[in-house]
Amino acid sequence: MSLRTTGLRAGHGGADVLDGVDLVAREGEVLAVLGPSGSGKSTLLRVVAGLHRPTAGAVELGGRDVTAEPPERRGVGLVPQDGALFTHLDVAANTAFGLPRRDRLRLGRRPERHPRVAELLDLLGLADLARRMPHELSGGQQQRVALARALAPRPRLVLLDEPFSALDAGLRNRVRDDVVAALRAQGVGALLVTHDQDEALQCADRVAVLHRGRVAQLSPPRELWEEPADAWTARFLGGAALVAGVVEDGAAVRTALGAHPLRPVAAAALPRGARVEVVLRAEQVGLEAAPATGTAGAPAGEVVGVRYLGHTAVAQVRLDGPAGPLVAVRLSSVVDAPTAGDRCHLAVHGRVHAVAAPPELREGQPR
Repeated sequence: MSLRTTGLRAGHGGADVLDGVDLVAREGEVLAVLGPSGSGKSTLLRVVAGLHRPTAGAVELGGRDVTAEPPERRGVGLVPQDGALFTHLDVAANTAFGLPRRDRLRLGRRPERHPRVAELLDLLGLADLARRMPHELSGGQQQRVALARALAPRPRLVLLDEPFSALDAGLRNRVRDDVVAALRAQGVGALLVTHDQDEALQCADRVAVLHRGRVAQLSPPRELWEEPADAWTARFLGGAALVAGVVEDGAAVRTALGAHPLRPVAAAALPRGARVEVVLRAEQVGLEAAPATGTAGAPAGEVVGVRYLGHTAVAQVRLDGPAGPLVAVRLSSVVDAPTAGDRCHLAVHGRVHAVAAPPELREGQPR
């Protein structure tokens, strides 16, 4: 079921948290809503679910305006952050609670016998836990039960409100993959609210980034990572250095790291002479050892720290010169990694993406 919000405004205590949200989720896709605390993510989800009345705008589900309809008539499933299982019901009964009331009454004390309940318990790896009570389950198992309950009435859209945030890292990744696989197996679309950038980029078909109650960007994960719409989005996603530059001829930009070809999307939007900020991801920058005196024509700097990520590492390099930018460099190997104080040269690989500089930089003033 497709979802569309138009000019959506909503808030709490008279102050709007959502400030005109226009959003489209296609039928069957997993759309992640990503943003910092206070950006309006959970408010948006509650408005779509029918749990919070907007002050303006409209919500359409499957092409039908449901703005004024109660939650039970919207045909969506909801998985809250804490699972919210019924403590007096076992796994099968919690799952069956999502069925129509007449089906639940017909089942009596053996809800696991219902074909839909049995199907979902098997799909989510819960068949052997059908008679367990919630307090006998792990956090990941509880979240699977919450999803099974939401899927029981065959909704065409499921709303997921940061359902993995309380799980430890290893379990979170495993449960997240299982949940997304279950949604795709059922052909159900999902709206996933999260503050975790990795989660959004790894799980979703597209990602909507909320900033101050508005959609700053709505793109597939790769496009969002490689071509952020503005400097705020680039910084929020993390892993990027923003280096001041000037567009030379519409197809290239000059920075303290030299001249670099622009990605087509940036080249088409930025006029010659425009002051910009070049978004450099760690994987775009290479590092080579350099003598203490440096080498003409190659940007030189000093390693100020190395952050190890297990299979790889990222070096932070401060370029020479007044107010030299700090650039992250992803190392190809942790073997013989540089240490703080080492001198090096940097090289930028491939085309780069640039965004308009903030007003103070466009006007040539220091930041």
